[in-house]
Order: sequence, then C-alpha cells, then structure tokens
Amino acid sequence: MSENGVRRTPTLETEWEDMTDRHRDRRERGEANIAEFSQAGSNASYVVGAIGAGKTQLLTHLYKYSYREIGQPALFLSLGELLDSVATHIEYPQEIQNISQEQFHTEVETLVKRELDRIHKRILEDEELTRDLLLLDSGRITGVKEYADQLGLTVEEFADITSQTEEVTLIVDEMEESYDRLEEMIRSTTGPLRDTVDKVQSGKSRFYLIGGFGYASVHEIGEAEYRRVDTLVLPIIKPDNIEEVFGENLPVTERNFIWWMSRGRPGWLETARNAYRSHTGNVDGSYATLGEIPGTTMSRVSILSIEDLEVYCGDIGHDARDLTAYSIFTPAPTQLETFGNDDWIDRLSGMSPKVMLAEELTDIEAVTRAFLNGVESHDSYEEYDVSDQVIRRYVNRFLQSIANGGGQIVFGDASTVTFQQGKVCKDRMLSPLAERVHDLALEEAGEEHQETIDFLYELAQYVDNSDESSLSREFGDFLELFSEQSEENLSVDGYLGPAMGSLVAVFPSLITNPRLTFAGTARTESEQFSELVKLLSSMGNPGARLSEFGDIMSEDPR
Repeated sequence: MSENGVRRTPTLETEWEDMTDRHRDRRERGEANIAEFSQAGSNASYVVGAIGAGKTQLLTHLYKYSYREIGQPALFLSLGELLDSVATHIEYPQEIQNISQEQFHTEVETLVKRELDRIHKRILEDEELTRDLLLLDSGRITGVKEYADQLGLTVEEFADITSQTEEVTLIVDEMEESYDRLEEMIRSTTGPLRDTVDKVQSGKSRFYLIGGFGYASVHEIGEAEYRRVDTLVLPIIKPDNIEEVFGENLPVTERNFIWWMSRGRPGWLETARNAYRSHTGNVDGSYATLGEIPGTTMSRVSILSIEDLEVYCGDIGHDARDLTAYSIFTPAPTQLETFGNDDWIDRLSGMSPKVMLAEELTDIEAVTRAFLNGVESHDSYEEYDVSDQVIRRYVNRFLQSIANGGGQIVFGDASTVTFQQGKVCKDRMLSPLAERVHDLALEEAGEEHQETIDFLYELAQYVDNSDESSLSREFGDFLELFSEQSEENLSVDGYLGPAMGSLVAVFPSLITNPRLTFAGTARTESEQFSELVKLLSSMGNPGARLSEFGDIMSEDPR
C-alpha cells in the first residue's frame, strides 16, 4: 500500500494485494480471462469498483501479468485517450457523425497494431520511452531496460513480446468519464461495445478488452453488452476485514476509526491509520488534533470535513467539541471511569456534546430490529419490492462500526432532558443512519435491488424532513429504545460512544448522486421514469409516441 494511500494512478512498482478472499477471487478471474483469451477467446473483463476500491491497482496488476506470465503485450490508456485517437483516423460516412460497432472495433485493432509497432521500434533502437506511448507509466520510467526490469523481463523478452500483434491485452481505464462520448460515436441500441465483446468472446478479436468502471457508471451499459463480459466487482472493505488487511490485531476503536475515515476503501486505509495514531488518546485537544489531519480529496470529496462537523456541532462549547472529537477518534463504547475523575458526570450534564451517553450498552441486533420495524411501517413500503435482508445487512454494518467486540453500542443520551430525546435520537442516530444505509446500498446492492435503493432514498428524505412526532408513528420502537437507554442516571460505570451524526458530518459520503439534491425536491429513478411517460403523453400524438417508447423498452437486447 502506498504511503499516502490515495494515489489514483498506481506506478509500475505498485503491487496488488489480496486483502480478502473476495479480492483474491477477482484477481484470479482476471488472470484466467487473459490466459484463456490466448487459447480460444474469453469474456471481456470489466473491473468495477467504488472510488478508492483498488480498481486501477488491479488493472495495473493485470497489465504486468499479461507481460510477465502470459507473454502477451499489453497497452494501457483511458477511454478518453482511446476515443481521441480513434477520432483522428476515422472518416464518418456522408453526413452521419457516428460509426458502426464493427467499424469501431476495426479502428481499435488498427490502433493497437500501430501503437505496438511504435513501442517495438523504440525498444529495438533503445530510444527513450515517452508519455505518448500506450505503456503504463512510460512518462516516468523512460529507460527501456529499467521498464523491462519493472515488468520482470529482459530487454530481449520485452522486444519479442511487443513484436506480437495478433493477441494483445488492451486495458482501458476511466470508462465512466467518457462513456457518453463512446455512445455518441457508435450507432447502437444494445451497448456501444456489444460487437467488440462478441468478437473478444469468440476469439475473433486481436485484442482482449479489460475496462475499468465506477459503480454507478457500469449500470449505463447496454444489457446485451453487459451479459457478455465478466464483471469483476471489487468489494468495499467491511469493519471486520480491517484486521485481516493489516495482518494484525487492532484495538476495536482503531479498527472502527480506520473504517469510517477510509469508508472501507483500500486507497485510504493507511492514511486513516496514520490519522488515528496522531491522536494522543486524551479528551483535551482532540478537536484541534482532528483539524490538523492533512486534507486529502478523492474525486473532489474530502477525506475529512471539519467545516461540516463545525456546522453539526453548532454553538456547543470548547470542552463539548473536544469530547465530540474524542468520540470520533474512538468510535466504540468507552467506560466513563476511563477518564479517571468523578466530576466528569457533573461536567457532562452542562456540556451538550454531540455524543451518545448511557449507563448500559445495547445490542446492535435490538437497534437493527427497531430500525427494520420502522422500515416496514413506512407508508410506501408495500409500493416497492424491498429486500429486508439488504437493508439489514447495511444497517448491521454501520452499527458494527461503532460497536465493541461483543456487538454492543452506546444508544441513548442520559444527559438530555426527556422532552428532547426524540430530537436527539433523530439528529444523532436515526437520520444519519438512514442516509448512509441508502448510500451504501446505492454503491453495493446493484440493479437487482433498484427498488430497495429507491425506497431507501425516499425513506432517508422522509426521516430527514420529519419531526420526531411524525417519526414516532413509524419509528416508535427505535425512538422508545433510545429513550429507555437515556432515562437511567449516569455513573462512572456508564459509557460514552460516538453519535452517528458526528461521524457522518466529519466523513462525507463518497457517493456523488444526482438524485440527492435539496431535501424534499429530488426524485428516485422510478419517479423520473414516470415523469418521462407523462412528458411523452403531453406531446402531439401521444399514443404514437408512447407506442414507440414501448417498442424501444421491450426490444430484444440481443
């Protein structure tokens, strides 16, 4: 893993790590696909991963694997670069500003041969490698021998492999950033690369295609194209995988903090670990320490947002901020006697920190069950095909990320007066939990659970925009459980824990979802679809337009 943990484009020195059994499975499938292509063709591979999930690292590994283990040359470029190169060499037929799928495949084959010939010539003449060559990292590693060494080859082997143009591994990263351009360039109703992946599958292509996609973008692919590829979805690390990744036992507070700050992305694990270890373990100064963590962004999302936490904390005092930050650094139950002074109990009553405080711990199963009861009581629950198991899985994962080793959390606020407990529960636990469960489902659940995702979005909007009185009709069990744990007076035997709201504020979601706009105004995909039908109906000759639309939607994708 890199020192800074956030490098988007790995270098040739970067080594892929099988962080979990699922990661090993994705690597082995990718390797097998390359090997099988050289024999009789195989399904193209689409490597799909969330931001920071290790997508480009796996593509880099497969690039080196093709050279080192299969003896098959590999080219590496982005989809934007591929389209730029193709566009400069094609002639559009007459007035039509797009080409057929077959012509596109032919143009790419020509490009692959042309670029390999250039590379082979440079190697034979021992000329400097340059950035414009379709060799990964050739702008940095310019010496032929040095580059061959990084591939685990001699210069002679490197030259021999690049002389072979009949079977080439073509790795195209950042597909999501230029997929719209691809669709504009190619005439297609079944996915612009349908013909290409068909030829790869049947062994009639000179190149083996490996594409890199983000989670959201892969759903834009035509169904017929998507069915003809091997989709290697990279998993997001779960809280209980963190120790496996680092290969050592970790305190539960460190494990949970790393998961929250990294959002389960391998690319941020080391950065999160360093941030955790910058904390002294004391309450005093915790807020300042949190603010001193170096700011890093991934796809324009900050790894940590003190600004959002500041807004969430509002006008609470300095001591309350320190305690809130302490709970963020230690996202698991901490017994109050740990702080050593009996006067902490009195101090807490006047602080109003954004934390959880309760005399006893609560099993996460009880909280999960109470949340699911609210889910099933929501007015629109019956309108969707909702998977309770999917929701349970993600609720449980988030609760596990603030739990101790025994699966218990601090769920309540004994420092809050009774009439405010409902609002505190909503702001610190219920609303942020509903929001992040939706975000995680949007990333992981896949199209087969689209109705569950739509429902979770509507639910998150409802919870965020409702007061506690309205919420009590559906989430009464959740609010009541919180209140029960808030009633008992605190003693030094009680517990401090993080508020889900504090963690959500300081660690922004990496989901960039156009449906999540301003509260109460956004619409689900299903609602947008319905609005499209209404729009078509309002146009001239609506019957004919709706009929045409129906024909398109029911067209055989093959």
